[in-house]
Amino acid sequence: MTQWSNWSGSVRSAPAQIARPRTEAELQDLVRGADKVRVVGAGHSFTPLCQTDGLLLNLEDLEGEIEVAADRQTVLAPAGWSLKRLTKALWDLGFSLPNQGDVNPQSLAGAIGTGTHGTGRDLGSLSTITRGFRTVMADGSVAECDATRDPDLFHAQRLSLGLCGVTTKARIEVLPAYRLEERIEKRPLDWVYANFDDLAASHRHAEFFVFPYANEAIVKTLHPTEAEDTPRPKRGGLDEEAIFKFCCDLSRAAPALTGPLQRFMMWATSPLHRIGPAYRIFPSSRNVRFEEMEYELPRAAGMPALREAIGWIRQQRLPVTFPFEFRWAAGDDLWISPFNRGDGASISMHQYAEMRRRPAPLGQAPLPLPRRGRPDVSAGRAAARGASPRGSGGQVPQFSPRRTLQLGTAMSVLSDDRRLHGHLIGRQGSRADLNTPVLVLDLDVLERNIATMAKAAAASGARLRPHAKTHKSVDIARLQIAAGAFGLCCAKLGEAEALAAGDIPNLHITSPVVSAPAIARLAALNARGGGLSVVADDPDNVAALAAAAQAVLAPGRRS
Repeated sequence: MTQWSNWSGSVRSAPAQIARPRTEAELQDLVRGADKVRVVGAGHSFTPLCQTDGLLLNLEDLEGEIEVAADRQTVLAPAGWSLKRLTKALWDLGFSLPNQGDVNPQSLAGAIGTGTHGTGRDLGSLSTITRGFRTVMADGSVAECDATRDPDLFHAQRLSLGLCGVTTKARIEVLPAYRLEERIEKRPLDWVYANFDDLAASHRHAEFFVFPYANEAIVKTLHPTEAEDTPRPKRGGLDEEAIFKFCCDLSRAAPALTGPLQRFMMWATSPLHRIGPAYRIFPSSRNVRFEEMEYELPRAAGMPALREAIGWIRQQRLPVTFPFEFRWAAGDDLWISPFNRGDGASISMHQYAEMRRRPAPLGQAPLPLPRRGRPDVSAGRAAARGASPRGSGGQVPQFSPRRTLQLGTAMSVLSDDRRLHGHLIGRQGSRADLNTPVLVLDLDVLERNIATMAKAAAASGARLRPHAKTHKSVDIARLQIAAGAFGLCCAKLGEAEALAAGDIPNLHITSPVVSAPAIARLAALNARGGGLSVVADDPDNVAALAAAAQAVLAPGRRS
């Protein structure tokens, strides 16, 4: 049985076949004869994008060479080549990519298909430099597309997560070959918080790394230069990666040492200055394996969210051994890009791959990032493309004029979603214009489920009070009340306040409300009427609730 795992070892599968086709005809035959197809590059995704029990393809050996356009503005490149191989070949031809991430083993198509990005105030992801594709479709046929030739396929494929076929070639923008000057230095964390905007404005590329328990950050800047290359650093002195891995292993064995070890690693970090070809300066060595989750936020919200996340990790004393990485990226117009609402800040959270599985902040609700940010669609950069049918004629589905419901008043969804999307209802192709992420429900199914539950409760003689945590939406709560629900349950006081503002009656809070500020809010909410109730499991808490309720009632209503 064949076995495959991703780079970090967290995703494993047993494909029926792993194939490395050498010709396009061989690739077509493989795809045509397979029920399931995924394509893998370096396996740098921390999600199961490449996981399959079907055919797993690797295109590294597929025939092809770089073809330079007559205007020398774009090249047609083999999509299965790694970025390391591609960027060296481009340099030899006199070109550089406009931007890169900080590692380069990913395949070109994998980096494009997952929106891999570097850093730069005005620079987008690698998906934004694409100008065309050659693709083997699910039936084995070959399709070519660009902005004018099959534009629906082109726009979908620019960031597709492997859903639009097996990309064999990609036309991408290039720049005349350039050199970069890199500077890496330690700075006080408060200085970085105060000065990063200026740093990002004065350098083409700027980012920083910060350990959750350190009070310094590692600041990295890159800027084009005409200066001569610096000599490559000689080996010797402290091996910082070896020290880092040792500290990660020690933190794994003794989590309480995480904070002191991070401060020691910052002490051991040395400044670096080097100049060289862009393809050689962009990537960094990343040999200590990790898991990653990345969130993209509106640029202004990035730094406050990072500070809050670091504070939360410190408060919870979580053994997060890797640093956060903070970057900027420019907005784009890609359909499922996390940056398609405008310029963004990117916060990457990492954890040592060898850490024992434990509750951690990587993508879980207590962190502020998921509430404010948008998870990166690849959740860590997948080098994957897959084959799947295109659908009917490449048309983008539309919304039904009646049978969809947009949660414009959902507690966890932006309040202007209805304004942003109301004009799309009933228009052909409107799904392509969604200001994602937005939640759209099938109203037929929703109403049928609500009615089924109401009927079952009525048949048993029970009063139905569904839990708001299943939707956190005033709109859906109103549908449930209209179908016969007596009221709604809420896990938190804030949910009850939001539903009460929407005139939802008979709210029941299922968690005790114990702090004095929360009890005051509860009493104020109760004074509005509407059948509010709350659980209590302690006599002192009951007394505090009663006293607060009496305090806000009018004198004539006190008992």
